[in-house]
Amino acid sequence: MSITRRIATAAVVGLMAVALAPSNAYARPAQSDLIAQAIESSDYPTRVTTATAQDLAPTMTTTARAGEGVIRITTRICGNANNWQNVAAANNIRPPVYLVLLGQQVFVSCVGGTSVPAPQQPAVAASGWVRPVNACIISGFGMRWGRMHNGVDLAAAYGVAIRAAASGTLTVGYQSSGAGNYSMIQHGGGLATVYMHQSRFAVTSGHVNAGQIIGYVGATGNAQGPHLHFEVHTAGLWNGRVNPATFMAARGVGFNWC
Repeated sequence: MSITRRIATAAVVGLMAVALAPSNAYARPAQSDLIAQAIESSDYPTRVTTATAQDLAPTMTTTARAGEGVIRITTRICGNANNWQNVAAANNIRPPVYLVLLGQQVFVSCVGGTSVPAPQQPAVAASGWVRPVNACIISGFGMRWGRMHNGVDLAAAYGVAIRAAASGTLTVGYQSSGAGNYSMIQHGGGLATVYMHQSRFAVTSGHVNAGQIIGYVGATGNAQGPHLHFEVHTAGLWNGRVNPATFMAARGVGFNWC
C-alpha cells in the first residue's frame, strides 16, 4: 500500500473513531431551532463518514467507551451495525447479555456480514400503534452519562425507513447539537411522538397515518452512529415524557433489547 493510501485510510478510520461528547442532546430545542418550512436533506447532511469496504481495514481494534455495547461499537467503526453478531462472536461476547466492559479491547470487522435483508414493514396493532422501525433497543429510557435519556435508541441501520407510530399531525425541526433532523407527530389529547437523528425527511408537514414512512434513519445531530432515538410525550410536546418501551407495550407493540 502506498504512503498516500495509508494516510488516507488512517484518516478515514480516525474520523470514524472520534467520540462525540455527550451533551444535553435531548433537551427541548430553542424556538429558533424549530423549522416550519420544508427541509431538504442536503441542508443537514449526516455526520457519518462514508467509506467503502476496501477503505476499511478488515479488522481493527477499538476501546469500548462508556455506555457502549457491541452494536454501538460496530456502528461507530463501520457506520452501521449489520455485522454486530460476527463482531460479538469474534470477541467471545455471548448472549443473552452481550456484556462489554468499559475499556475492553474489541476487534471489529467491517468486511463480511454487511448485507442484511431489508426489515419487514411493521404491522399496525389493533390499538392503532406501530413500531417506528423493526429494531431492538440499544439504549433505554432513564439516566445515562449523568443525565436523563428521555427516549429509547433503536438499532436501525442507516437509511432504514421510519414510520409514524400512530396517526396525527406532523411537523419537523433541526437541532445541530442534539436531535439533528427530527419529526414530531401530535396525536391529540396532549400525546406526541418524536423521531430524532434522521438522515432525511419523507414528509415535512401535515396529517400522517400510522405506519406511513416519515423519514429515514441517520446520525444527524449528536449521534455516535446511525440509529433512531424515539420519544413519547404525554402532556404536550416536550412535556410528560415517558418510557416509550412501556408505553408501546401497553398498546400491543413491544420492543426487544439487543
